[in-house]
Amino acid sequence: MKIELPKDWTQVTLKQFQAIQALLKDEEADVYQKNTEMIAILSGMDLADVAQLSLKSYAKIMKVLEFISEPMENKLTRKFMLNGKKYRIVSDVYKLNGGQYITLQHLLRDSDKVIDNLHQIMAIFAIPYERKWWGWKRAEYDSNNHEWISEEMLDLPVSIAQPLSAFFFANWMRYAERMLAFSEMQAKRTERKLVRELKRIKPNTAGWQPSIPYLITMLRNGAISSLYHSGSSSISSLFRKQSNHTSTIK
Repeated sequence: MKIELPKDWTQVTLKQFQAIQALLKDEEADVYQKNTEMIAILSGMDLADVAQLSLKSYAKIMKVLEFISEPMENKLTRKFMLNGKKYRIVSDVYKLNGGQYITLQHLLRDSDKVIDNLHQIMAIFAIPYERKWWGWKRAEYDSNNHEWISEEMLDLPVSIAQPLSAFFFANWMRYAERMLAFSEMQAKRTERKLVRELKRIKPNTAGWQPSIPYLITMLRNGAISSLYHSGSSSISSLFRKQSNHTSTIK
């Protein structure tokens, strides 16, 4: 029986890589069971046929697959061909449009499913060219193409996908850290503005004046920010509205 096996990571698809990662999470399966399932994944053989292999054949196959325990080469690819189509990579997170950003946030929400979603994450950053009679024309991201592109990405060699995904995540983390720092800076500015505003106003007719911690809590819950976004420089009207609820404020 001739068994076709990959000889290195360049011959392993993203779909196979995802299947192997899911297999490795199974803590109940023993090493032999995991290895036979891995052979089935990488060779395309039925698991029942793999189980019938002699121990000698099993040992030879595992020798070929030793590269699985080795790290991949961390080489970034900016353009690649896949299934007859040419793709370019958007390497700058700041160049994503709103649709790409929202989709990426959704796919990264559950850290346990990032590997499972890797083909869909790749479809956000991998933009196909348009084929013309004279050659390839650069195109932009189209959300209508996301599903079929993500299916195409399953055939991408993981040696291309993995370094790119690591690069994406590193960029995304830097972007998230900058956004968090910016949000904290904006919140502190607005808190200082609230303090100044509170010092200038008088208690309302009910004798109630909201405390600074209370205002800051409302700010963080989004109840006050709309006043400033609308250009209002006074929060007295908000105080009057809130005075009717003083019995619930602690």
